[in-house]
Amino acid sequence: MTKVEREIRDTLNDLPRVFDFTCEWVEGGDLSFLFDVDVVYFVGCGSSYYISITMAKYTSGRLGLETKAIPAGEIHFCLDENLGKSGLKRSAVLVSRSGESTEVILAGRKLKDLKIPILGVTIEENSSIFDVSDEVLVLPIEEESIVMTKSFTSIVLALQILVEYESDDGRLKKLEESIRNVKNVVDRSYELVEDEDLTKHRRFVFLGAGVYEGIARESALKLQEMSQSTTEA
Repeated sequence: MTKVEREIRDTLNDLPRVFDFTCEWVEGGDLSFLFDVDVVYFVGCGSSYYISITMAKYTSGRLGLETKAIPAGEIHFCLDENLGKSGLKRSAVLVSRSGESTEVILAGRKLKDLKIPILGVTIEENSSIFDVSDEVLVLPIEEESIVMTKSFTSIVLALQILVEYESDDGRLKKLEESIRNVKNVVDRSYELVEDEDLTKHRRFVFLGAGVYEGIARESALKLQEMSQSTTEA
C-alpha cells in the first residue's frame, strides 16, 4: 500500500475526529467577524484554491452570502483587479495545508493591511498563517504525502461545519450522519477501480458544476500529479 493510499484510508478515522474537534472549536469561539459581512473571500493556491472554489459556492448556497474564490497570487500581484475599492464589509478565509504557502501568506498581509478580518485554516501549529490571521483553525491531522489527500477532505468538512453552525437549520446533523457512511463510499470506490482497467485510457475529463466544480478540478489535478495522465476539468 502506498503512502497516498494509506492516507486516503486514514480518512475513515480522521473525519469523525475532525468533525468533533471543529464543533468544539466553533462552540468555544466567536465567528461573527466571518459571516456578519457583505462578502467573504476564500483564498488559496493549487489544491487549497480548489477548496476555496468549493466552499465559496457552498457558503453562498447555504447562507445566501456573496462570496468569491481568489487565487492567492491574484491578491498579492493584482489586488485592485480582484478586490477593487469596495466599501463593502468584508472577511476572508485563507487555506494552506502547511500554513507556509508563500502566496497565501503574501495575500494575507495584503488583506490585513486593508483591515479585512481573516480566518486561517491549516493542519500545522505555529506556522506563518498565524501571523496574518485573526483566528486560526488547526485541524488535528497529520499528512506526509506531497499531494493533499486527507487534508483536502478534512478542510472542506471543517469549513462546511462552520457554515452549518451559522445556518443552524439542522443540516449539521445530516452532515455528521454522512461521515458515518464514508467507509461504504471508499470501499465501493475501490471495487469500481478494481473492475476497470484505467491504464488503457490516455485522457480523463472530470465534470462538476456548482459546489462540485472545485472537486472536479482537484480530482483532475490529483490524477495528473500521480499518474502523469492528461486531464481536464
